[in-house]
Amino acid sequence: MFKGFFSFLKRSFLWIYHYISPRHIERCLKECNFRYNIKKGIEENRFNLLLGNCYGRITYKELIS
Repeated sequence: MFKGFFSFLKRSFLWIYHYISPRHIERCLKECNFRYNIKKGIEENRFNLLLGNCYGRITYKELIS
């Protein structure tokens, strides 16, 4: 299982993020963990789960701080 997650993580870093600053690494890891854990679900259920985990809005200033 760890090998599969590490491979998924490596592909995400290479093909999606390209570069991750140290202050954003935790968010990227949490996103990869979420995506890896729900990858076998039905697309509609995954989307609803994603929306259910959203808490309000985040401004650009909050994102980069």
